[in-house]
Amino acid sequence: MRALLKGLNERVEAGEPIPRLLLYIDRPLTDTATALIPTGSETRFLSRNRLQTDWRLWNAQIRDDRPDLVVGTQNYLPHGSPMPAVLVLHDAMGIKKYEWDRHTPRTLKERFINRYWHYQTLASVRKSRRIITVSQGARSEILSVLTDIPQSQVTVVHNGVALPAPQYTGPRDANTVLCIASPDRRKNLSLLYDALANHRPRFGTKSLTLRVIGTSDVMTRRTKAMLERYNLSAQLLTGLDDQALSNEYARAGVFVWPSHQEGFGLPPLEMMRTGGAVVSSNAPCMPEILGEVPRYFSPDSAVGIADATRPFLEDTELCRQRGEMGRDHAATFTCRRMADETVAVWEKAARET
Repeated sequence: MRALLKGLNERVEAGEPIPRLLLYIDRPLTDTATALIPTGSETRFLSRNRLQTDWRLWNAQIRDDRPDLVVGTQNYLPHGSPMPAVLVLHDAMGIKKYEWDRHTPRTLKERFINRYWHYQTLASVRKSRRIITVSQGARSEILSVLTDIPQSQVTVVHNGVALPAPQYTGPRDANTVLCIASPDRRKNLSLLYDALANHRPRFGTKSLTLRVIGTSDVMTRRTKAMLERYNLSAQLLTGLDDQALSNEYARAGVFVWPSHQEGFGLPPLEMMRTGGAVVSSNAPCMPEILGEVPRYFSPDSAVGIADATRPFLEDTELCRQRGEMGRDHAATFTCRRMADETVAVWEKAARET
């Protein structure tokens, strides 16, 4: 959403028209987020209570506002909305079973949440005039499940990179491996821990510093427990705003992305935007989005992740070359292009009957 708003602002600055926006939010906006809201737009704060918002407040507000088009930006739409709608479906994870996830143990709460999002996504698809997704890989996965909808209904709009340029201009730490911890099991970070704990010689002879970005305090506690389980030490980074995150990308020697499945996979592209080396799993859609810049490995192979990372740790010229390639490649994923293509889908959906 941040990239889309940035792109819409760029349209305004260039004198291009944009639709009048009503933004329905479930928490107060930060000053940084408020600055992204295009001039003339309005916000409607509903509730932090997800069920109350989904099943009552959001739809009631829509009935009051009577917008020409409702856009669900995070895989679902309000329950029972009578207005024409566009759904942004980032991936097929909520509606498709994957082998890597088939035997994952879940609590009763997690099972309920999974079934809830499965229902909400399918219900939202049925009432959408158009579906936007973020990669050709995600589109193929979605259409493999939603076989009863016309393929022409699903349009690919790649995300833009909205992270600010790094303020850090010093040298990269060639021995630093950077990664992001997430509560989402598909991010597969335990593969990197396994590789470092059980296949350390395959990374080469240099001493390594593992830096882990925690997305929340809860995730930081889980990360500490995981590191203890694998008998690993790491520098944990928490509470990073966008600028601090960009600076971390600019400092790191190598960014590792071991995900099982993605719709787009923004963090490695953000690393590439700073000119850094990326090692990524070859999961669907990563080669589509990242191109030939990273070194790839199977998301099932701890040995593979070590072997893919080692050349970057040992060859500074390879890092420099891939960094330049990555910067040029990531620069094509602009927020303005994302906004232009998204507005085109909105306008088409609004005209349909």
